[in-house]
Amino acid sequence: RLAGLAAVREVASGHGLHLTNTNYTCWLDVDEGTAQRYVGKLQAQQQQLQKVIANLQGRLSNKNYVKSAPKDLVQQTKDQLKNNNDLLSGVTAEIGRFGHIN
Repeated sequence: RLAGLAAVREVASGHGLHLTNTNYTCWLDVDEGTAQRYVGKLQAQQQQLQKVIANLQGRLSNKNYVKSAPKDLVQQTKDQLKNNNDLLSGVTAEIGRFGHIN
């Protein structure tokens, strides 16, 4: 009721969006066009995160930046790198769930 689903039915196997945050094996039936658009958005997000990560890694590999910049700024850059790597891992995993769509 909370999700506004018209019906729920048990099937031997499923397709669509695999729901992972549940104790049950569940799929949300999503048409292929919607799934492809979702994967496209994820791939664009993945590319953007990769650019940001490359920029942050470049900054941290610059010895002059690490040596000359205030320590809190260098730490902030390291934290941003970690956060963006975590985001990239999540986006990449989500793309993997839709590998059959591409």
